Amino acid sequence: KRAILSLDYERDWYNAIRVRNTPFWLPETTPFSRESFKERFAATNAVRLGGEFKATPRWALRAGVGYTSTMVREKALLNSPLPEQILDISAGTGFVLTRSMTLDVAYRYSATSCSDYRLFYGARLAADGSPELLDASGLYSTDYTHHQILLTLGFKF
Repeated sequence: KRAILSLDYERDWYNAIRVRNTPFWLPETTPFSRESFKERFAATNAVRLGGEFKATPRWALRAGVGYTSTMVREKALLNSPLPEQILDISAGTGFVLTRSMTLDVAYRYSATSCSDYRLFYGARLAADGSPELLDASGLYSTDYTHHQILLTLGFKF
Protein backbone atom coordinates (compact mmCIF):
# COMPACT_ATOMS: atom_id res chain seq x y z
CA LYS A 1 0.00 0.00 0.00
CA ARG A 2 2.99 2.34 0.39
CA ALA A 3 5.46 1.30 -2.32
CA ILE A 4 5.56 -0.19 -5.78
CA LEU A 5 8.41 -1.41 -7.95
CA SER A 6 7.82 -2.03 -11.65
CA LEU A 7 9.86 -3.57 -14.44
CA ASP A 8 8.88 -3.06 -18.07
CA TYR A 9 10.34 -4.73 -21.16
CA GLU A 10 9.56 -3.69 -24.72
CA ARG A 11 10.79 -5.07 -28.05
CA ASP A 12 10.34 -3.30 -31.38
CA TRP A 13 11.09 -5.14 -34.62
CA TYR A 14 12.52 -2.48 -36.92
CA ASN A 15 13.80 -5.24 -39.19
CA ALA A 16 10.20 -6.27 -39.91
CA ILE A 17 8.97 -2.91 -41.19
CA ARG A 18 6.46 -3.42 -43.98
CA VAL A 19 6.54 -1.07 -46.93
CA ARG A 20 3.37 -0.66 -48.97
CA ASN A 21 2.73 1.07 -52.26
CA THR A 22 6.38 1.31 -53.26
CA PRO A 23 6.51 3.04 -56.65
CA PHE A 24 6.88 0.50 -59.48
CA TRP A 25 10.04 2.17 -60.74
CA LEU A 26 11.98 1.63 -57.48
CA PRO A 27 14.08 -1.54 -57.59
CA GLU A 28 13.90 -4.08 -54.75
CA THR A 29 17.36 -2.97 -53.54
CA THR A 30 16.25 0.58 -52.79
CA PRO A 31 16.66 1.82 -49.18
CA PHE A 32 12.85 1.74 -48.92
CA SER A 33 12.35 -1.96 -49.72
CA ARG A 34 11.43 -4.66 -47.20
CA GLU A 35 14.67 -6.54 -47.87
CA SER A 36 16.67 -3.37 -47.19
CA PHE A 37 15.00 -2.93 -43.79
CA LYS A 38 15.77 -6.57 -42.90
CA GLU A 39 19.40 -6.09 -43.90
CA ARG A 40 20.00 -2.74 -42.19
CA PHE A 41 17.91 -2.81 -39.03
CA ALA A 42 17.49 -5.08 -36.00
CA ALA A 43 14.99 -5.42 -33.19
CA THR A 44 15.48 -3.06 -30.26
CA ASN A 45 15.17 -3.94 -26.60
CA ALA A 46 14.00 -1.45 -24.01
CA VAL A 47 14.10 -2.13 -20.27
CA ARG A 48 12.66 0.27 -17.71
CA LEU A 49 12.77 -0.04 -13.92
CA GLY A 50 10.84 2.34 -11.69
CA GLY A 51 9.70 2.71 -8.15
CA GLU A 52 7.37 4.86 -6.08
CA PHE A 53 7.20 5.28 -2.32
CA LYS A 54 4.27 7.02 -0.64
CA ALA A 55 5.88 8.79 2.32
CA THR A 56 2.45 10.03 3.39
CA PRO A 57 -1.01 9.56 1.88
CA ARG A 58 -0.58 12.90 0.05
CA TRP A 59 3.12 12.77 -0.90
CA ALA A 60 5.04 10.31 -3.09
CA LEU A 61 8.68 9.95 -4.16
CA ARG A 62 9.55 8.36 -7.53
CA ALA A 63 12.68 7.23 -9.38
CA GLY A 64 13.37 5.27 -12.52
CA VAL A 65 15.95 4.19 -15.05
CA GLY A 66 15.57 3.01 -18.64
CA TYR A 67 17.81 1.64 -21.39
CA THR A 68 17.04 1.19 -25.10
CA SER A 69 19.36 -0.67 -27.48
CA THR A 70 20.17 0.17 -31.08
CA MET A 71 17.98 -0.45 -34.11
CA VAL A 72 21.03 -0.51 -36.40
CA ARG A 73 22.34 -3.92 -37.46
CA GLU A 74 25.67 -2.67 -38.88
CA LYS A 75 27.07 0.84 -38.52
CA ALA A 76 28.78 0.73 -41.92
CA LEU A 77 25.45 0.38 -43.74
CA LEU A 78 24.07 3.79 -42.76
CA ASN A 79 24.91 7.33 -43.82
CA SER A 80 22.83 9.21 -41.29
CA PRO A 81 22.78 9.44 -37.49
CA LEU A 82 20.54 6.92 -35.76
CA PRO A 83 20.35 6.17 -32.01
CA GLU A 84 22.67 3.37 -30.93
CA GLN A 85 21.63 3.44 -27.29
CA ILE A 86 19.51 5.60 -25.04
CA LEU A 87 19.84 5.87 -21.26
CA ASP A 88 17.16 7.66 -19.20
CA ILE A 89 17.32 8.40 -15.47
CA SER A 90 14.55 10.23 -13.63
CA ALA A 91 13.48 11.19 -10.13
CA GLY A 92 10.56 13.17 -8.86
CA THR A 93 7.91 13.81 -6.29
CA GLY A 94 4.15 14.12 -6.38
CA PHE A 95 1.61 15.81 -4.17
CA VAL A 96 -2.13 15.34 -3.80
CA LEU A 97 -3.43 18.89 -3.46
CA THR A 98 -7.13 18.09 -3.30
CA ARG A 99 -9.33 15.06 -4.10
CA SER A 100 -9.32 16.08 -7.75
CA MET A 101 -5.95 17.85 -8.22
CA THR A 102 -2.33 16.62 -8.14
CA LEU A 103 1.04 18.28 -8.67
CA ASP A 104 4.11 16.38 -9.90
CA VAL A 105 7.68 17.65 -10.26
CA ALA A 106 10.39 15.52 -11.90
CA TYR A 107 13.93 15.70 -13.22
CA ARG A 108 14.94 13.64 -16.25
CA TYR A 109 18.42 13.01 -17.63
CA SER A 110 18.63 11.40 -21.05
CA ALA A 111 21.84 10.42 -22.90
CA THR A 112 21.66 9.27 -26.53
CA SER A 113 24.59 7.79 -28.42
CA CYS A 114 24.15 7.98 -32.20
CA SER A 115 25.94 6.35 -35.11
CA ASP A 116 28.72 8.41 -36.69
CA TYR A 117 28.10 9.62 -40.23
CA ARG A 118 29.59 11.64 -43.07
CA LEU A 119 27.98 14.86 -44.31
CA PHE A 120 28.87 14.24 -47.94
CA TYR A 121 30.47 11.82 -50.39
CA GLY A 122 31.97 12.53 -53.78
CA ALA A 123 32.02 9.65 -56.26
CA ARG A 124 32.16 8.91 -59.96
CA LEU A 125 31.77 5.85 -62.08
CA ALA A 126 35.04 4.12 -62.94
CA ALA A 127 35.75 2.75 -66.42
CA ASP A 128 34.39 -0.68 -65.38
CA GLY A 129 31.10 0.93 -64.19
CA SER A 130 31.74 0.56 -60.47
CA PRO A 131 31.49 3.60 -58.14
CA GLU A 132 34.81 5.18 -57.22
CA LEU A 133 35.00 7.31 -54.07
CA LEU A 134 36.70 10.64 -54.72
CA ASP A 135 36.21 12.50 -51.49
CA ALA A 136 34.16 12.41 -48.31
CA SER A 137 33.74 14.56 -45.23
CA GLY A 138 35.14 13.51 -41.89
CA LEU A 139 33.06 11.46 -39.50
CA TYR A 140 30.61 13.43 -37.39
CA SER A 141 29.20 12.36 -34.05
CA THR A 142 25.83 13.54 -32.80
CA ASP A 143 25.77 12.12 -29.28
CA TYR A 144 23.71 14.32 -27.02
CA THR A 145 22.25 14.64 -23.54
CA HIS A 146 19.10 16.31 -22.24
CA HIS A 147 18.34 17.65 -18.79
CA GLN A 148 14.66 18.33 -18.21
CA ILE A 149 12.57 19.55 -15.32
CA LEU A 150 8.94 18.57 -15.73
CA LEU A 151 6.00 20.08 -13.88
CA THR A 152 2.55 18.51 -14.22
CA LEU A 153 -0.71 19.74 -12.74
CA GLY A 154 -3.36 17.03 -12.96
CA PHE A 155 -7.11 17.26 -12.67
CA LYS A 156 -9.53 14.37 -12.16
CA PHE A 157 -13.05 14.93 -13.40
